[in-house]
Amino acid sequence: MDWMEKLLDSFFSFRHARNWRCRFPEHRGSHYQDMVAADGATAEWLLHGHAIARLLKLEGGRLLLELRDAGYPTLTTASRLNAILRKLLELYPDSPKMEFRLKYTGLFGRPDHTFLLVDGRAYKLKLFPEETVRILVDGRAVPLLPAGAEYLYFMQHPRLEGLRRLYRAASRLLDGSRERLEEVERFLSGAGGFEELRSKYWELRSRWETARKALGELEWRCRLSTLGVAAGADLGALKMELRRLRAELREVDDAAARLQAAVRLLS
Repeated sequence: MDWMEKLLDSFFSFRHARNWRCRFPEHRGSHYQDMVAADGATAEWLLHGHAIARLLKLEGGRLLLELRDAGYPTLTTASRLNAILRKLLELYPDSPKMEFRLKYTGLFGRPDHTFLLVDGRAYKLKLFPEETVRILVDGRAVPLLPAGAEYLYFMQHPRLEGLRRLYRAASRLLDGSRERLEEVERFLSGAGGFEELRSKYWELRSRWETARKALGELEWRCRLSTLGVAAGADLGALKMELRRLRAELREVDDAAARLQAAVRLLS
């Protein structure tokens, strides 16, 4: 068994796993047709004589792993993708990104959806606008809208409850402080003077904007962690960053509440 077969042995969990074979173009067999892409970098895996996966090296160093006619939900788990990703990164360390297109022609009857490898670590769910696909959450198929698929998955994954609590707390503080600042802004826009109050408002508004951008970045990383958690991702650092941001937003909200109280006294 060569390295690719060993890799796929840990990657796939088919009931008849011993009956499949894999090959690169240089693996020649009398009962196989060689399949070579234009750039000569193609690999194909076979199950019971049917091509189920192929690896293409595309322009710009991109790698495309296409799984088709698979019909097994285990293919969506990051733990099974992780083994092949590690090996592909060893083989192609200079590849800027790898793209994974999973085509479920049997299980769900939907065209496909794509996982994008970012910096060799994170997986981004990329959906086409016209498609609705399904992924498994707690063993049940959940239909997902294309625009917010990875967000919904993040909000339902059982192992991410701690992240969800921190994220929701930070979001509530962000929304509450925004409402307070908007009230202060309305007052200042209709009144002259109050330079000290304006200065405090703009300083606080700048802190709020910085926190908003930081929370947006952390939210996306939380979404990505949904697919990374099955591969043993360490969520401790992400939780710590969310706690720090929650503390910063609490300070912003408290300061905004003081400004709001001052404005109401002046109104």
